[in-house]
Amino acid sequence: MERAGNRVPHPAIIFLALIVIVIVLSAVTAAFDVTVTTEVAVPKDTTVSQDHTDAGSTYPSTTQPDPEA
Repeated sequence: MERAGNRVPHPAIIFLALIVIVIVLSAVTAAFDVTVTTEVAVPKDTTVSQDHTDAGSTYPSTTQPDPEA
């Protein structure tokens, strides 16, 4: 296990290699004019109405009669 660990490069070298890979992949995809499209879901406008009020409570009132339709 120790021999395998000694063969692994320094973490800074691994990080720099990954940066170089990202730069190269970015250049290749730009050369082939690769693009990304996104689709955003837009929610419908909704309104909330309160049917019954009793001193600010949103629960139906037991003392007030229901309004006629």
